[in-house]
This record gives sequence, structure tokens and C-alpha cells, in this order.
Amino acid sequence: LAFRYFARHNPQVVILEVGLGGRLDATNVITPLVSIITNVSREHVDYLGEDIAGIAREKAGIIKEGVPVVTAAEDPVVFQVIEEKCRQQQAPLCRVRFREGRDIGSGKNDPGGDQAFCGDRRPVEEGQYFHFYGPGMELSELFLPLLGDYQVVNASTALAALEILNDRGLPLGESHIRRGLKGVSWPGRMEVVQSFPRVVLDGAHNPAAVENLARAVREHFSYRRLILVLGILKDKDASLMLSFLAPLAAETLVTLPPIFRGTDPEEIASKARHYTSGPVLAVPEVKEAVEEALNRASTEDLVLVCGSLYVIAEARKCLV
Repeated sequence: LAFRYFARHNPQVVILEVGLGGRLDATNVITPLVSIITNVSREHVDYLGEDIAGIAREKAGIIKEGVPVVTAAEDPVVFQVIEEKCRQQQAPLCRVRFREGRDIGSGKNDPGGDQAFCGDRRPVEEGQYFHFYGPGMELSELFLPLLGDYQVVNASTALAALEILNDRGLPLGESHIRRGLKGVSWPGRMEVVQSFPRVVLDGAHNPAAVENLARAVREHFSYRRLILVLGILKDKDASLMLSFLAPLAAETLVTLPPIFRGTDPEEIASKARHYTSGPVLAVPEVKEAVEEALNRASTEDLVLVCGSLYVIAEARKCLV
């Protein structure tokens, strides 16, 4: 999103976003100024491969000869694949890492090539502040109006790439960076759409994203009870997703994503009962599931709608 602001002020820059994977993605026909590989998880296995190393190799297919790469990959196996591909392509590599505490800049001279660090995170109700330390740029007290520590990593990955673009003759001043981050809006990502009860929409739709969501909910919100509304697609690891979410819920309402790939709510509800002692109800229509959750919630409760972007899109129609 910081890149979008950058592109608006630099008409020679075009942003191409990779979809399912890297190597076979339609956007891979161009040679970019910088390539970005965010954190890699086990996703789209029908297209990318069953194991994390195979998925990483597909993602690393966007790496071009001599073109700098920025990655926030945490898994050692994933990073090793990316690092090896960069070595083969003689592509400079910058790794973005998250560190808690106030000494996050102390690691910038660690061995292993260029590194960028983010941390000293200070969550507030409307977002969070953080510090960024890149190979040649340090920025403190940056404000990001998105919730969750993973969003700080995402923003810092964009900043590391902007630093590379700056070195390549496309400068962006600190004031523009701060304004771009401050102006970020991401509907359907930890989006608070109602108060009393508070209703949060999040498009987390795979185990890694759901794990981040569960952590962010515990960190950012206080509530008496959590009422969960979710729908999951057939190609997702529903059991693993539920293992992160269902234990948080006092009540769970399972619905059907409005697409042919949606999983039968009764099937998901049966799995959810293994992870929660609270009531679990299957409500096929998203609108009805949201309305039922609101009827069951008190003003002190939190209603969390997640599991599929299709569910979020449908829920927004009746809430926003």
C-alpha cells in the first residue's frame, strides 16, 4: 500500500502484484526494478506443491538476473531456497526481520548480506507505531493504521524495497513515506465496522493468516465474549485454522462462502466442536449468520467474521 502512494507520485512506476505463485504467474513476464517475496506459507498446494520447499521454489521463480530481491520469509527452509536462487541469478538480497525491544537496530551489521529490521512496536487503538532500520535508512515512530504485528513486517518490507528504488534513481522523501503509511486503508483486514458490540472483519483464509489474526485479536481487543462467524473454502486446512480460532470463541456460527468452492457448514461445524466447548451452529447464509451473531452478542462482546474473503465481501454488504 505504501507502494501505491509511491506509484501515484512517480508515473514511471507500475506495480504488478503476483497472485497464486511466482514462476507461472502472468505478471512474471516483466523484468522489475525490485522483486518482493513476503512470508511464504503452505497455500494453493494444487498449484504450487505440497511441501514448503516446493512452494518456495515456485515463489522464487520471480527472481530475475541481477534484480534486487526483498523478502520477509521467516521459515529457514524458505529463506534458504530464496537465498540460493538469488545466488544463482546474482540478485542482491535484503532480508526483513522483526525484533521486539528497543535494540532492533543492533542487528543491521549481522553477517548474511543486507538486512532490514522493524520493531519497537507500540499498539494503540487506531493502529500502531513502529521503528524501521534499513541498510541505509532509519525511521522512528512511523504510524500505520493497521492492526497486527505482521502488518508492521509487511510495511517494513515495502520500505526496504523503497530504499532500493531510491538507490536506483527513484527517490521518495521521508515525509512522503510517513504520509503514505498513515493513509493506508485496507477494508476487510482487522476492519472494525461496528461498535457495541464491536464487529471485526478479517479476510484471513489460510492457517498462517488465521494464526496471525488470533494473536492480533488477543492483543488489540478487550471483550467479554467472542462470537465467531466463519466460512472456509474446500482447498484450505480447516482443522488447522479452527485450532487457532475456535478456542477463542464462546459461540461459533459456521456459514457457507458464496462460491462453488465453499465447504459445507455442517462439515466445518463438526470439526469446530473438537476445539471449543461452546455452542457451534451451522447457518448457511452469510447474512443470516451475521444477524444471528449480532442477536447473540451483548454490547461488551466481540463479533469476529473471517475464514474467507468471499464471506467478508458478503458480510460487508449488510454491515458497511
